[in-house]
Amino acid sequence: MVKLFTGSYVTPERVKPMRRAVARAAVEEAHRRGARVLAHPSDRRGTAVAIDAGVDALAHVPDDTEGTEALLAQAAARDMCVVPTLHMFAATVRPDEDYVGPIRTALGGFIAAGGHVLFGTDVGYMPERDTEPELLAMERAGMSAADVLRSLTVEPSAFLGEDVAGTGRVEVGGRADLTVLDVESAQRPADLARIRAVIRDGSLTWSAG
Repeated sequence: MVKLFTGSYVTPERVKPMRRAVARAAVEEAHRRGARVLAHPSDRRGTAVAIDAGVDALAHVPDDTEGTEALLAQAAARDMCVVPTLHMFAATVRPDEDYVGPIRTALGGFIAAGGHVLFGTDVGYMPERDTEPELLAMERAGMSAADVLRSLTVEPSAFLGEDVAGTGRVEVGGRADLTVLDVESAQRPADLARIRAVIRDGSLTWSAG
């Protein structure tokens, strides 16, 4: 997996886009080696570079959303995925609605255009490990529990392909990587944070007790 900063914040107010020729060459070489490429877009110019270069996914919704609606629709049409990381913006930049509202709206537009979503929180960059705030933010962006469940299962399985063969579904012959919830069925996205146990390759690796 390769990540490109196609739009890099050099100051809190200024984003510098990667040169298109550099981005294209990086994506071409990564794909030649069998690696997938994610881009950190940041704004309209960074998003345009990512799409032009042919990345496989955007690692975040652009947080400077001005002028990105058509670009995100184009990304959806090219089967690019987006890892929203909505709560990361609220937790590490600003939580006010003037800032985070347009980011959620941008994600909603991408989904409405047929875009595929991969769940991710950017844990490591921020210390918070609770998934519930991200699930709640995705719900506010218009995603149902079923939509979010797909972003946790079949969508990443399809994105990663042969590297994770047998994952993403519960079926005979599949890989026994399972997350067991403390609810009979997830009615809302936040229910997916109520984890009772984690099983990997058929072995219990964590239990709530």
